Formats: sequence, C-alpha cells, structure tokens
Amino acid sequence: MSKNILAITILLFFSSTLQAEEFKLKKIVNLTKPWGSSFINENELIITEKKVK
Repeated sequence: MSKNILAITILLFFSSTLQAEEFKLKKIVNLTKPWGSSFINENELIITEKKVK
C-alpha cells in the first residue's frame, strides 16, 4: 500500500513539473487589498480588490 502511495506521489510531482509554464508578470496598478484572481484566457489574469472601509 505505501509503495503505491509513494509511486502516485512521485508520478504527480513529475507530471506537474513537466507541464509547468513560464509566466511573466507586469504590474499595472497598486492594489491596497488584493482579494481574488482568475484567468480570463490563456494569457491574462484578472485580480479583484476587497473594498477598503
């Protein structure tokens, strides 16, 4: 059983590193309280900000 868990862990580790991509981030605005983020397409990420009271 523990050999199977070890094999699955190693498989997941190597499969995730093989599919990794390089991202370049460009800061376009200063956010006071960044809250959430989501990809809107393959190349763009949108970040929401929590309202400051």
